[in-house]
Order: sequence, then structure tokens, then C-alpha cells
Amino acid sequence: MIWSRKSARLPGYDYSRQGAYFITVCVQHRECLLGGIVHGEMHLNQAGIAVARWWKEIERKFPSVKIDEYYVVMPNHFHGIVFISEPSDARRQLGDHGEDLAAAALKKQGYKILERNYVTPLGEIDLIAREGRTLVIIEVKTRKSTRFGSPQEAVSATKQAKLRRLADYYMKDKHLIDTPVRFDVVAITLSDAGPQIEIIASAF
Repeated sequence: MIWSRKSARLPGYDYSRQGAYFITVCVQHRECLLGGIVHGEMHLNQAGIAVARWWKEIERKFPSVKIDEYYVVMPNHFHGIVFISEPSDARRQLGDHGEDLAAAALKKQGYKILERNYVTPLGEIDLIAREGRTLVIIEVKTRKSTRFGSPQEAVSATKQAKLRRLADYYMKDKHLIDTPVRFDVVAITLSDAGPQIEIIASAF
């Protein structure tokens, strides 16, 4: 039997934004690998103990994330509450540095930068530019390594949908009618050898 259920996620919501989130993580195939129930009490095995220990390490690894005291490890799943705060200064500096690099690289390619960090009630657009007659909405992703995937992989379907809504807002705000628009991603990986910058035109 294949287990399936309706997603509890709110369509179009950016789950990286500030707020408190109740999370549930299930073991693959819902196998009871984290311990067992004995006389109505949960007894963790070594895997379950490791899950609990690494849960408490989240705050060390991610400064903008705090954990609630409440969490529970069950035989085949885990519950906890996380609080995502505003990005730390280090993350802001990384993002600003990436946007500086992206803007410079785009200008070299003939883009005309119109806006930077354009704020709307719906969210923020990193860069807005023109290339010829085309309005270009640009998402900049900067990473220090590819350990957790390439920068462009972070532009999820949810993020793409949000950028489309932001583009609609900008075009209405600026009274742009019949203007061709496209979405680019600038992926930046920082390394000792220097930044690697990839401009992905018409990324989605």
C-alpha cells in the first residue's frame, strides 16, 4: 500500500520567512527505527538518541533558527517547533555581497539595472533590469559552498510562483503594459579561488 495524504502546506507560502513552524519528519517507509513503545512509554534506541541530539544542535548550525523546548521522538517520526528569525548580520552581508557581484556581472553582459531590493507588500525582488526591450526579474542566490546543493537549486517552485506575483505587482505599479518579461537567476558560489558566477537566463 502506498501511503499518501493531502499536503498540509499552504500553497504559495514561503516557508523560509520569519515565523514559528510545527514540523513533522517521518522515517522512510515509516519504519520504526528510532525506538519503541514499552508500557506506554517511548524508549529511544541509538538512532532515536542521535535524532534528539542533532535537533538540539540546530541553533548552532543555523543562527537565525531557534528551537522550542517541546519536541518528541516517536518510533517512526519526530515532532518539533522551530522559530525562524530575521536573517543574521552574516547572512545579510553574504546576500549583499552576492547582489553586488551579480549587478556587476549583469552590467558587463549589457543589462541595465533598474531596481535593487525592490520591496512590495508581497515580498522583495533582488534585482530588476532591462535587456533590450525585455524586463528581467532577477533572483540572486549566493552560497559559500555546494555542500547542500547548487545555489540555483534553492529557487524552488514555490519561490518561482512568488517571483511571478512580484513581477505582476511591479509591472502594475510602474504601469508597464505589453512589456515582455522574463525571469533570470544569478547563481554565485564563493571559494578561495574567487567567486563563480553563473547567469541563467529564462531560468523558469
